[in-house]
Amino acid sequence: MEGEFRLLDGAALSRVYRDHVRRDFPPAERKPLQAMERMRRIGRYDPLGYYSGEKLLGYAFLWRDRAGEYVLLDYLAVCPEGRGQGTGTAMLEGLNARYRGCRAILAEAEAVGTAGNVPAQSVTFLYRASGSPAVSD
Repeated sequence: MEGEFRLLDGAALSRVYRDHVRRDFPPAERKPLQAMERMRRIGRYDPLGYYSGEKLLGYAFLWRDRAGEYVLLDYLAVCPEGRGQGTGTAMLEGLNARYRGCRAILAEAEAVGTAGNVPAQSVTFLYRASGSPAVSD
């Protein structure tokens, strides 16, 4: 589903964290909100909401290195109302365009069936949408 990324301010980051991140990620995988906010304030963390009009379809939070050469996709999720409509793929394409000047966009996923119990379709989606077979154990 088509949409646009918007950089979240502190209040919007808090809302997305409270209403979505807590639901979408198990406690062991959640970075404290205060740590995200601290990194956002110094310009090293990009909390992005993916919107269609005023409706949040998904979100992506990315950490940037000091030099701005690398970004790490810290969190990526599609809200229930955006699922099954190409939203996740559109988000990854948008992230690729937004961070085109970086040397690499890094993503990691827990192994299927480990502590986070990442579903196989999540790992397959990241691999298929990345256009890169750069996967390591």
